[in-house]
Amino acid sequence: MTSIPYTILQLAFSVHQVVVSSQQNNILFDFYGDKYLEREERQMESIVSSRGWRIAALVLRVLTILLLLVSFVILLTNVLKVTYTDGRTKSFHFYDVVGFKYMVATIFLGLAYSILQTIFAIGRIKNENYDGRLLFDFYGDKVISNLLATGAAAGFIATRERQESFGEAGKYYQKHFNRSYASACILLLAFVCTLILSVISSYALPKRVNN
Repeated sequence: MTSIPYTILQLAFSVHQVVVSSQQNNILFDFYGDKYLEREERQMESIVSSRGWRIAALVLRVLTILLLLVSFVILLTNVLKVTYTDGRTKSFHFYDVVGFKYMVATIFLGLAYSILQTIFAIGRIKNENYDGRLLFDFYGDKVISNLLATGAAAGFIATRERQESFGEAGKYYQKHFNRSYASACILLLAFVCTLILSVISSYALPKRVNN
């Protein structure tokens, strides 16, 4: 996190040198700044590799699984029953809408990945091996977090479009729409968990590469 303001400051110095056509470099600032940044990154890598952080990551993965399950159950049980003027009744399920089907697909992918990673995490903590499969963690967390984000977005869009398609009659089915929004919100929370895990794996990878 420290690298962001430091990089912005370095960029400001570079722009200033170009504007004033100065050949003078901030040698001391560059030297000590780079050393400080390297020390901060090493400390963060050490923290991320510790047992406590691995347990925190395990908790996040279990929480992700629970959130994905709740999101799916809400979507599965949220059946829209429409009664027409002639007395006919028709039921609409999540698989009748493309956006919801994509949402469920991302939930299943997230569940499969999270369960697999949970098994790996338990094994690492038990064997005290915290450096295994870091590349898999790094790329897997990023792919899954992006999928869950798009799945949540698809859920919001699909709910909104279905709500608009009913027009004024949509107010009679507001409970159904609220449950659909709730499912998408819970999926979004699962995305936040995987995003945090993605940040953790991003800090853990350089330690493995440098070693």
